[in-house]
Amino acid sequence: MSRLTTLDLSFNIFNGTIPGAVGQLSELKHLQLRGNNFEGSIPWEIGNLSNLETLDISEMEIFELATIPEELGKLKDLKELRIIQLKLIGHIPETFSSLSSIEYMDLSINSLNGSLPHSKLSLSKDSQKKTQEIDDWKFIPFRSTNLRESEILLNLTEENLIGSGGSGNVYRIAVRENRSHVAVKRISNDKNLTTIWKNSFLQNFRH
Repeated sequence: MSRLTTLDLSFNIFNGTIPGAVGQLSELKHLQLRGNNFEGSIPWEIGNLSNLETLDISEMEIFELATIPEELGKLKDLKELRIIQLKLIGHIPETFSSLSSIEYMDLSINSLNGSLPHSKLSLSKDSQKKTQEIDDWKFIPFRSTNLRESEILLNLTEENLIGSGGSGNVYRIAVRENRSHVAVKRISNDKNLTTIWKNSFLQNFRH
């Protein structure tokens, strides 16, 4: 096990807590735990996985009142981070400013608050300006998708509603090509559809 480079336990029925011993898999590069019944908290020991490039701990709804361990900021080689729909609270750790290799991050469907830490993420000047101007919606780098307007409209349902405000509702739309999500906002005052092409889109939905 010490030479294991990929551990994918996605979409099983594992329960209990995620064992801290996973942090001893020193050669691990890819850790996928999405869609299980784990509970408790994200083990801080994952921060010891110095070779880790992708981490997905998502869609486990019984992590209530847990926070993101600051030790994850030590993952210098981390390129993709998905921590989605865990009901996490608190702030995004300041240590995330040290994630110098990060290319993709999705922290959506949690109850996190505050701002993204200043980091080396390669945001465009326009994105940086929007991040500063819109305090309640914190954007991060994204990848474009091939979603068609018809697919988006079909998914504007009550089931996918994740937020609302004075100008319209926000919906969570699945992107099958890369198993991620985008936030789509429908502007109520002019019937136009505005897509917010940010895979890791919101820290909360008040605006």
